Amino acid sequence: MRPPTRPHVNRPTPRALAIQRIEAEHQRQIEVESWSSEHDDGHTDGEMMSAAIAYYMHAKMGRDPVVLRADGAPLGWPWEAKWWKPKSPSRDLERAGALVQAERARLLRQNHAAYVGHCDQKFNLIVDALAALTTASAHA
Repeated sequence: MRPPTRPHVNRPTPRALAIQRIEAEHQRQIEVESWSSEHDDGHTDGEMMSAAIAYYMHAKMGRDPVVLRADGAPLGWPWEAKWWKPKSPSRDLERAGALVQAERARLLRQNHAAYVGHCDQKFNLIVDALAALTTASAHA
């Protein structure tokens, strides 16, 4: 007697799961941290993108290769060191993606759509890194 066949289950791709995780982090930053569009609109010098890159680099390279300022934050970190809160590589990538989403939304609100492609490029790098990390940990 044959075992019962399992119905085909549509599972989200690793990229789709990564995007869901980033979107959840973005929502958490709004609901729990109380970061708002109005607050984000005050960051007009690329601070959110710089912070996203710092978290991305930390996730991809680990702590040792990241060059730190005297106050303990990485070079390129746009804010005071107290706001630098690295976690695990996956959490850092989620934060990086959420910061890019916030920067993208800010650019659209400020009628700077010409710069959105840069955000999309960085977002895709972050999504790919998070998807690869998730896939690797699932197979470990």
